[in-house]
Amino acid sequence: MAYPAGDTTTYKNYPCLYLQSVIDVIAEEKEYTKPYVGFIDLLQSEKNVSNAPVKVLINNDGKTQDTASPGKFDFVYYAQDCDVTPTTALASCTAASGGDSYAGKTSLTYTLDKTFAFNLQINTQSDIDKCYSIDTIKAELFASKKTQILQKLEKQLLDEYVVELGKYKNQTLPTNSINSPAVLNFANPGTISDPNLATGIQLARQYLRQNNKNVQPLYLGQSIGIVEMENDKAIQRDLFISDGLNDAMLGLVGDTSVEYFHGVPAGTFQLGLWNKYVGNYAVPMGTRAFTEKMTMDLWGFTWDVTYTRDLCNDYWHFQLNYGLVKSPNINCGDRDALNFIVGCGVNNCTELQALFNTDGSFSGTVGV
Repeated sequence: MAYPAGDTTTYKNYPCLYLQSVIDVIAEEKEYTKPYVGFIDLLQSEKNVSNAPVKVLINNDGKTQDTASPGKFDFVYYAQDCDVTPTTALASCTAASGGDSYAGKTSLTYTLDKTFAFNLQINTQSDIDKCYSIDTIKAELFASKKTQILQKLEKQLLDEYVVELGKYKNQTLPTNSINSPAVLNFANPGTISDPNLATGIQLARQYLRQNNKNVQPLYLGQSIGIVEMENDKAIQRDLFISDGLNDAMLGLVGDTSVEYFHGVPAGTFQLGLWNKYVGNYAVPMGTRAFTEKMTMDLWGFTWDVTYTRDLCNDYWHFQLNYGLVKSPNINCGDRDALNFIVGCGVNNCTELQALFNTDGSFSGTVGV
């Protein structure tokens, strides 16, 4: 039996025929939520790094001083003398005696023994019936995970940082800025007689710790709050906004009803990083059948990466080896970060005089 002549259509079972239109639409709408990882940004900022007395630069070719304490390093310094003893003048023919002696250097040992890691898996056969390639899958997988991974790293770093917050000048431990915080009134615009002095009061409290002239201030605020709202009106270059600040403080003090704001002297905290899979301890791609060990740059960090594969899957393990290093008090003040509560009231002269321990009974006009 002969079939009638006519046009013929060659059918190809391309998945692109039903996927491509969907992919085009998604590509235009795919705008992922950006992470507010202000503490990470603060640590990596040029001002923070350049003002640190401790420069954490570790190039150890994968080696460590102590396998039980990886990332260990020593910092040796001579502290400023804060207790010089004056003496009386000597009479003629009187021999000098006593005096302040050389105190010797101080040695501190830091251990960068914290880790943060995540895993990813890619089925290398998953693009057989797709219009896109494995490279596209990899790129989109990393992009889609970025916000959540960085937010979790931010929270882990914040949990380590908040326990190091210090006290105001007139506080005596165990009272400190965590359990007895001062209020900074941000939202109220104030008046000429009662101005909004929130940032000025915060700086004053830092300066009363003798941190002025030696330390540049940085600020850390919570996203979706009064501080961020005020910052949207007038951008402050040294203000860093974090999604996780209030959660970290909640874990420390248990109060969900307040917003926190931190003054962080630049250089007080450094993020020390080191890598295992470098030098003789790296296993480059293609040198071993199913497992490689290497470093990769991703999202501003150099990660140790273990790459393992089987017949159909690639498995990636990314790991940061780090330590949050707090700089020692080399000068006669301190470098402690301070905690504050964000408020909406107005500061008055009496409160300011109490802060500076001046005469609260004086009032009057400015003389000429």
